[in-house]
Amino acid sequence: MTKCSICEHANPPLARECESCGMQLTLDSDAAAADGRIQDRVHQLVAEGNKIEAIKLYREQTGCGLVEAKNAVEALLRGETPPPVAPRPQISSSIDQDIVALLHEGRKIEAIKLYIDQVGGGLRDAKLAVDTLAREHGIEAAGKSGGCLSLLILGLTLTATAGYLLT
Repeated sequence: MTKCSICEHANPPLARECESCGMQLTLDSDAAAADGRIQDRVHQLVAEGNKIEAIKLYREQTGCGLVEAKNAVEALLRGETPPPVAPRPQISSSIDQDIVALLHEGRKIEAIKLYIDQVGGGLRDAKLAVDTLAREHGIEAAGKSGGCLSLLILGLTLTATAGYLLT
């Protein structure tokens, strides 16, 4: 983890910007060494025909999204420096607490809806953010609250709500 010198947030090892405050991060010697190892592993995976695994590895190590990871891996393969990872949307501590409370009550769908209402973004991003909050707070049932059916129902509910509001 790379700690931000401004807000002290613990960021993923290869993050270039703080997820919390958006400040540019400087890689310490350990992070720089990890960066080199990750780049070596990315090149190795691609050479073995495992570009998808290379992208997954980059995502896990930086915390970036799929498109950012794909672009970064392709930049590494061209011998370029990957573009900086964009910071995640910042949510207020009260919303964070509300989401965590909903998760403790087993109301993951409501937590995802709250995230979308307050922060914006798509369903996938909201689910990932809520799952991350659940992991950070040690809530085990984050992925066990209803599976695909619950997400399908959530998607249909959001679509119906949007359709109603737009008419």
